[in-house]
Amino acid sequence: MIRQSVLGLMVALATCTSSIGADLINTLGATTNLFGTGINKFRAAQSFNTTATDVIVTNVTLRIFTDATTGQFRISIYDSTGAGNSPGAQVASLFSGTVANLPASGVYQNFNLTNLNVVLNPNQRYYIVGDAGPLNSETVFVYWQYTTSPPPGSGGATSVFWQSLDGSTWRDEFVGEPQLMRVVAVPEPGTYALAGLCVLTLGVIGRRRSKRA
Repeated sequence: MIRQSVLGLMVALATCTSSIGADLINTLGATTNLFGTGINKFRAAQSFNTTATDVIVTNVTLRIFTDATTGQFRISIYDSTGAGNSPGAQVASLFSGTVANLPASGVYQNFNLTNLNVVLNPNQRYYIVGDAGPLNSETVFVYWQYTTSPPPGSGGATSVFWQSLDGSTWRDEFVGEPQLMRVVAVPEPGTYALAGLCVLTLGVIGRRRSKRA
């Protein structure tokens, strides 16, 4: 019986752990040398994957800055229904505004989008897509920093694509050089109910073991 209680405790703990929100991707801590993708009149995309439980995106952070003074910038989520698992259809718009809202110091900074509530499908590949334009000059950009040394477990290292705003085919241009970003997700409400059941299960197991002791 003790062995069964211990096994039940391990299963409950594992299930509870899986109910906690997680970073779906986080490359913000990667080593960089001020590399960046300059976005002007085209789209850049970096992949991430959802898990079996954490599918409601609540926070997205991109490491960016701009030297443009006028123009638009947008951040979206696309699915991976395009050719070769490239970006397909837009599933959510996260930000749409003028470049005046972006860091403009000439130094990459974290641009945080919080209090999001984007429900995605479990165990699927998606893309964060940034696009800018038209900006005030052909020689200015929104710069999205990337790394040539992605940290272990960062994911998406070979899934950076770009596409011109005229809708031409997505092209894989930056193999092994992921854009710096963080995507945070939490479980759906039903999974929180499961977490509550975990706590109840742990309490029952502990009570039984106390009585037998």
